[in-house]
Amino acid sequence: MESVFDRAGKMANTQLTKVRWALGLNGLLAVASGVVILVWPSISLFALTILFGAWTLATGVVGFAAALSGATTQERGWLALSSLLGIGVGAAVLIWPNISELALLYVIGAYAVALGVFAVIGAF
Repeated sequence: MESVFDRAGKMANTQLTKVRWALGLNGLLAVASGVVILVWPSISLFALTILFGAWTLATGVVGFAAALSGATTQERGWLALSSLLGIGVGAAVLIWPNISELALLYVIGAYAVALGVFAVIGAF
């Protein structure tokens, strides 16, 4: 006879399998963009800064909405906290895009690589 815990575990694995490919793809794209940023820092800094600000802000808004809506039942506090951090960083970058663009460029690259690595690991 199967316990409630066993059934919940199977259901969670099924749900995770449905989104695992998206998480892995997001991670690979983040790693690729981070490597490109770190290897070729002379690309348009202003455009990249604005793109990063919009990406971080959008990721934060979507993550915070997911944390509030109950779309995820585990680790909602961490999701909300990291999403609020993303909203703050994205808003700051969009408000003050000219603050040390080169320093921000390296932060963006490191952030993208770290985020991508965690997403790829999380996919497995």
